[in-house]
Amino acid sequence: MKGLRLSASGDPGLTMKRLLEEASIDLQRDNVRIVPSPRRTSPNWAWDGVDAVEQGISDGYWGNGLRADLGVKRGIAKILLDVRRGDGPPAARHWTFPALATTERHSSRSIRTSPQGPCGLS
Repeated sequence: MKGLRLSASGDPGLTMKRLLEEASIDLQRDNVRIVPSPRRTSPNWAWDGVDAVEQGISDGYWGNGLRADLGVKRGIAKILLDVRRGDGPPAARHWTFPALATTERHSSRSIRTSPQGPCGLS
């Protein structure tokens, strides 16, 4: 982590900063910089971290599962830490959670499920 530029937008950047502190990484001492993500022209913010790496703005990025997977599939990222699965400091496990959100109109439709939980609307 030392000397890296890490991209995170808004409030997720605060979470990443706290995670680094919990892991005894001092931003100043370890020369770690949290840099803002560039804004895309499209409304899809999921690409922010990927864009930051591809544009040379950052060396890595903090993101949810979708954002992380986009970088992996693009071949520019590797998931190093997944707090949803217990990686990182113990307190970090409670800072994020997977969720499915939808409108009331869509929630009246049936939801297909798998043994792992909901997998899509039908």
